[in-house]
Amino acid sequence: MTRVLFVFLLCSSNLLLSQNQFEDKIIEDSTIMADAIKRGDFETLADYTYPYIIELMGGRDTMISLTENATTQMKQQGIDFKTVVLGKPAEIYKAGEELHCLVPQTIELTTPQGIIVNKSYLLAVSSNNGKRWYFIDATQLTDENVLDIFPNFNSNLKIPAQTPPEFISN
Repeated sequence: MTRVLFVFLLCSSNLLLSQNQFEDKIIEDSTIMADAIKRGDFETLADYTYPYIIELMGGRDTMISLTENATTQMKQQGIDFKTVVLGKPAEIYKAGEELHCLVPQTIELTTPQGIIVNKSYLLAVSSNNGKRWYFIDATQLTDENVLDIFPNFNSNLKIPAQTPPEFISN
């Protein structure tokens, strides 16, 4: 009986260790970011964008301005965010001093002709052991540039290939 109990406890502890202990915080932070996108709150979007990406875009003010302009142009063409749905955060990977995790996302855009459904991934990044998470659209990451952005990127984390968006006509 004790042997069965021991095996059960061992298996249970392995199951608990394999779960993403930061899942709730990643969901909380990514939901704030997704809601900011839907609301057009570019200040909050910048707060949750991986800082190096903001730097690459020319700084916070430039990033906000570029994002605002792109959104305005989309709206002028009749394109708007309908939904941003986030999936369950995947496994955590240690990458130098950072933690990395993929978060599936589905974005639906309304257009005059129908709906565009784009399925992709966010890369969630924490540099303070999971207390705060920043995000980058993983479709921006390639084998060529990932080490430029993340010098300690863990090669065990495999970013899935981008799938083409689906169009649903009216």
